[in-house]
Amino acid sequence: MNRIDLKARVIEIPKPKSVFTKFGNFATVTNAKVTDETGIIQLPLWNEQIATVSVGDTIQVENARVVTFRGERQLRVGRGGQLSVIEKCAHTKTKKAIDSPSPAPQ
Repeated sequence: MNRIDLKARVIEIPKPKSVFTKFGNFATVTNAKVTDETGIIQLPLWNEQIATVSVGDTIQVENARVVTFRGERQLRVGRGGQLSVIEKCAHTKTKKAIDSPSPAPQ
């Protein structure tokens, strides 16, 4: 599918990793997960994009395409596409904060 425009919420951003690209240079990438009313899909974020998006943000994606990579569907924003944050999350709980038990009342 090509030329996809959508609004979605970022629900997960794994730790970025450094990869060697087919263009012969190193880049940083992470496969974020985003959701809208149709479901959940991976959204690869590259280099500077990673720092602009946080869990809980609402994003607008324009002129993207869906591909299958290593058995997983991905929403890719290529050179002709655009990704923008249209609403920043007021606060973001970290995994550590979510996993930590609440202190006992005294």
